[in-house]
Amino acid sequence: MIYSRPRSQKIRWFLLWVVLPISLLSIGLALSVVQTYRQQVSLLSLIQNHSSNLLHGDLNIPLYQHQKIGGEFIASENYLGIVSVRFKTFLRINDDFLRFRIRQASDSAWFYQAAYKVDQFQPDALFPFGFPVVENSQGKKFIFEIESTQGQVNNSVAVSSQFPSFVSIYKFPRRAVLGDLDQIEFTSWKRTFPPTYNNEKAPQSFFRY
Repeated sequence: MIYSRPRSQKIRWFLLWVVLPISLLSIGLALSVVQTYRQQVSLLSLIQNHSSNLLHGDLNIPLYQHQKIGGEFIASENYLGIVSVRFKTFLRINDDFLRFRIRQASDSAWFYQAAYKVDQFQPDALFPFGFPVVENSQGKKFIFEIESTQGQVNNSVAVSSQFPSFVSIYKFPRRAVLGDLDQIEFTSWKRTFPPTYNNEKAPQSFFRY
């Protein structure tokens, strides 16, 4: 006698083993893409983590009006386009504007600066400061500065010492990745899909094309 499953069991099996896994996979991919765009990191970007040792100023302490935090790093690749800094919000919505500015160490003038309202900052999260991509950034030293314009008691943010305190992000154009693969060598990097910024001991990926 051949046993045949009732129709209701077939439907339940189909939903459990076909529809549900596909739905979960689709949701996971969608969340990954959303996270990538929220971090303003494209799929053709690479990131480099930096510790608080490269920052100058008081970390984890509120930035009040006209107080500054400085930082410096050497770009390991071309196409530098974002510096993301980790902030503490003290679990509140603050009403301040931070002025971000950046320049090459060899220059006296800032090549980019802009003000950002801090009410969009998330607790202990990296906030991206984007600027015009520097195509020939590899091997060059960059200096950046963050200044509070309105910070005051109970209405201010702080730069966090949690690793990485900041990251530099390199936004490769499609032509550089697809048109010249044999000339590009990526070492000691993590791909950003999505970017994981909080694991100090995570193994680094090595790419050689």
